[in-house]
Amino acid sequence: MQPIFKEQIQMWKDKGYDIPIQEGMYWLDNGIIKAFTLDGELHNLYKYKVNDDLTIQITKHKNSKNNKLVFEFWNDTVQRMNDRLDEIEKESIQFLNSYLDCDRECIATNSTGKDSMVLMTLAQKSKLKVETYFNVTTLDVAESNLMAKRLNFHFTYPDLKKYGGFYQWIQRENIIPTRLNRACCQYFKENATRDSFPADKKMLFLFGMRNDESNSRSGYTDIWINNKWGNRDWIGLLPIRKWSDLDIWLYIFRENIEINPKYRMGYSRVGCGIACPNYSKSTWVLDKYWYPNLHQRWRDILK
Repeated sequence: MQPIFKEQIQMWKDKGYDIPIQEGMYWLDNGIIKAFTLDGELHNLYKYKVNDDLTIQITKHKNSKNNKLVFEFWNDTVQRMNDRLDEIEKESIQFLNSYLDCDRECIATNSTGKDSMVLMTLAQKSKLKVETYFNVTTLDVAESNLMAKRLNFHFTYPDLKKYGGFYQWIQRENIIPTRLNRACCQYFKENATRDSFPADKKMLFLFGMRNDESNSRSGYTDIWINNKWGNRDWIGLLPIRKWSDLDIWLYIFRENIEINPKYRMGYSRVGCGIACPNYSKSTWVLDKYWYPNLHQRWRDILK
């Protein structure tokens, strides 16, 4: 579930769908455009579909029958959910502060995504001393790299002498990453983080992973150990694992947290642009509109 910003509304207009919505009160959730009424009920308004040829269709939802409904603005939803936000914020900060006395260097990984930015805000409100690191994957779009630079994050890099950048790597290995055979996360993110810190150092990592992001993460607990770390004495914490998408976005609005510009374009994820095999048609249609040259470059490689 994500807010619909004016940039995405304009893209839809450019594609021939001038529906009567505006930034500030509408949400996109699994292909359905929705809004809350003042009583807190969520209503389905339009169906949004991306076809195989990357054309789009926006049609009125079958349950959208009352044109006189009054919808609340995002800030109204924040106020209605304020007690919930206070509760989960307090729980997350208390969890972070429970590690105050541990003898470990504390690192927060930040992709400039919404979860990472919420995590960073919570870490700043806690009493932990945290350094923030951004993985340069060689596949992120300029908006993400520039945001990380502007926020003065530390940068970690893959072994470029060994792997090259992403496009050099797939050419040398003669591989197209797929969901079942990708390896790029390991080379360009996991190994980069692992190799940036001494193996004999005690580390505490903060990650913005959440249970409802995917089936594979639904079973994660508060403490997460990456088996690719080997026998290092490293611990990963997941302070926001119980938060929902709606929790994240409402907290962003309440705390006025900066967001990656890609969200305004309609993206639900902002990591690794264009070539990530975990993306789908809903992302490809955005790529084609917002990054036509990069989109075409990747299609030419695939062909």
